[in-house]
Amino acid sequence: MKLQDISMIRQILPQEMPFPYYPDRQSPWLLCQSMQAEMPISDLKQSDLSRLLTRPLVQPIVASCGGVLRRHDVMAVAHADRAMRLGALGPAATRGLEVAYQSDWLDFCLSFDIWSGEQTTRKAHNLVVQLGFPSEHAALLWQFEQRAEVGAYQSSLHPVRRHGRPTLAWCRLDLDLQSGHCLI
Repeated sequence: MKLQDISMIRQILPQEMPFPYYPDRQSPWLLCQSMQAEMPISDLKQSDLSRLLTRPLVQPIVASCGGVLRRHDVMAVAHADRAMRLGALGPAATRGLEVAYQSDWLDFCLSFDIWSGEQTTRKAHNLVVQLGFPSEHAALLWQFEQRAEVGAYQSSLHPVRRHGRPTLAWCRLDLDLQSGHCLI
């Protein structure tokens, strides 16, 4: 990527983005991405999506949908942190949200950086997405480890955060803005 492209993207993005996670959040998200606006449960059971219907966070939605699952309700559970903004939630979404809200949530954060050098895909620059530890875990890490020892988890050869919450995971993105392709 070109440095000016990364700079433009970073100007659009916030320095940090909250990324709340609750157990099994990915299941309704995957289902929501793959289903039509409304689908009979019988059709879903015959499709490749059937394995998602038995997931812990999807089961209550399925049990409360009256035989027809609405994508809007599934999306509300996949994005429980923003569900109230969606409006017009059915009983299936309400039940799924009850289960999600009773779960223990982790407050991960996403941050962004630039990575350059020999390790990039096309010998140019990459946009880096960093997943920071949840705040409670970061506090424990700093409490029980000396700051110098935390550095043992971080290599200068990796695009990790040098401040705030330590980086739990990261990925480099090489976006081609002309073609819309992304190498990860």
